[in-house]
Amino acid sequence: MPTLFPELVAIPLRLALGAYFLSSGIPKWMMFKMPVKMMKKLHFHPAKFWAFILVATEVLGGLALILGFATRIAAALIAIAMTVAMLVEVIAWKSKFAKGWSLNVVLIAAAITLVLLGAGAYSVDSVIGWALG
Repeated sequence: MPTLFPELVAIPLRLALGAYFLSSGIPKWMMFKMPVKMMKKLHFHPAKFWAFILVATEVLGGLALILGFATRIAAALIAIAMTVAMLVEVIAWKSKFAKGWSLNVVLIAAAITLVLLGAGAYSVDSVIGWALG
């Protein structure tokens, strides 16, 4: 069965995933001490560096997905960040699937889907003709 409106397929996923990470990253950016403290507690050293990487991935990655700019790169970085978060929840926090890291599985799957799909026709990547988008 052919895909209906293939040029539109990526838009809802890009917007939803981008909005989720932008709304998750902005509070961390505004209260930067919070992710630094979390990184120290998890023994990610240097904590400020890893906190910056996390916040930048969420804020800039979320914005990039919404705009459809460097979509595959942003989605790949988000997938990596969520995989690390999931491993922390499973290994360090011993969280159970349903009450802990099940959302991370969905976010990773959505990000990987955008890596494979690209930004779609209505995106900055499409306008500038960037194949990696």
